[in-house]
Amino acid sequence: MSKQKQAPNVFHVSLLSHFFLLVATLAVCFFVVQYLFSSSIRYFLQHDLVVLVPVVLFLFGVAGLIASIAARSVAYPLVHIINLLEEEARSGATGRIAYRSNIEEINELVQALEASRKSFTAIQEAPAAVIVCDRDGVIRYVNSRAKSLFRWPVNLNENFLDQFSSEADAALIQTVTGNGQVLNAFRIRGIDSTLWWFFPLRNRHTSEAGFIGIGVNMRQ
Repeated sequence: MSKQKQAPNVFHVSLLSHFFLLVATLAVCFFVVQYLFSSSIRYFLQHDLVVLVPVVLFLFGVAGLIASIAARSVAYPLVHIINLLEEEARSGATGRIAYRSNIEEINELVQALEASRKSFTAIQEAPAAVIVCDRDGVIRYVNSRAKSLFRWPVNLNENFLDQFSSEADAALIQTVTGNGQVLNAFRIRGIDSTLWWFFPLRNRHTSEAGFIGIGVNMRQ
């Protein structure tokens, strides 16, 4: 945390002015007492230098006091303004850094969304049939080619593994939940002309989240 700037030191000016005022006040009191006891103003008129010294000291004291007050009234507002400007500059720099960071995050998000949109468009318009299933084989997505390719109704939440033989089903589950290697082609029951290749899908923790199937009709 940075230290705030301090106002210029005006203590010495104030101390000197108070000293002059004290001496002048004592001198004036002395001459007033002398005047009251002598009942004559001749004492003052006959001692011009003695009278002049306390008057000069009094004027110096008043001037010093005014100077100290002026120094405080000018210096402290200036220092306060400087502190505010420095704080604003620090806040502005922090705000600019946060603003740039937010802009970068937004740009990355936009780029990721754009890449996802392009990938989705490519899958949706792919000439091959594409099906996305979870680990249990439940269908979560089919593209338009897959809908037209199947002779059996394709519905979301249907178990895709039911379309395979038991041997293929066991091999599929073992591969998807195991080492994640690409499976061999499997023929769906009743559609001997369609071959399917399956690839595991992983989440950010590198664990298998499901699989994607790509089917090609060998008659077309």
